[in-house]
Amino acid sequence: MRLGVRYLADSNRRTRFCRPLPSHSAKVPWFCECKGRVFFLNEQIIYKFFWFILFCGGFFRTFVRFLIQIYMSFLGNLIWIIFGGLFLSLGYLILGLLYCCTIVGIPVGVQLFKLAGLALHPFGRDVEPRGGSLGAGSIVLNILWIIFGGLEMALAHLSLGLVFCITIVGIPFGIQHFKLALLALLPFGNTVR
Repeated sequence: MRLGVRYLADSNRRTRFCRPLPSHSAKVPWFCECKGRVFFLNEQIIYKFFWFILFCGGFFRTFVRFLIQIYMSFLGNLIWIIFGGLFLSLGYLILGLLYCCTIVGIPVGVQLFKLAGLALHPFGRDVEPRGGSLGAGSIVLNILWIIFGGLEMALAHLSLGLVFCITIVGIPFGIQHFKLALLALLPFGNTVR
């Protein structure tokens, strides 16, 4: 069955709205008149068109959400870098380099590099616990980290996050500071994705 279009011979029969016509053929079950034209529609064509629209609509919606997420992440990271994220990242980077100068401080320096990367562009990234259980070394290093400065860094990010969340405009930036607070409190065993 094909989609056929037939014009009415009588041009005076123009109507403003579409209305169903009586069935003229057993082969074409659906047809309607709209402004003097008769359109014959096959039910298989309508069924395929319906599923095509559903598939394309879902794909289009997903694609648009993906583009909006990328654009908003880029815009948020740009604003973040302009208003202090670059200095925060450089501070973590310099501190990590100082820790890496000593052999004993290399694990701490690596965690500070992880913090510097997240502080440079936090939008679109998440802090997640590493799969599996934490080893004894990670637990001991997290305890030492908390004692020797990790708690202060986490409290600083937590307080900045609360200050940003007081204003409506600053809520996205407050959420990023909460991410940084989580990573600054327990960096060993957490990954940034």
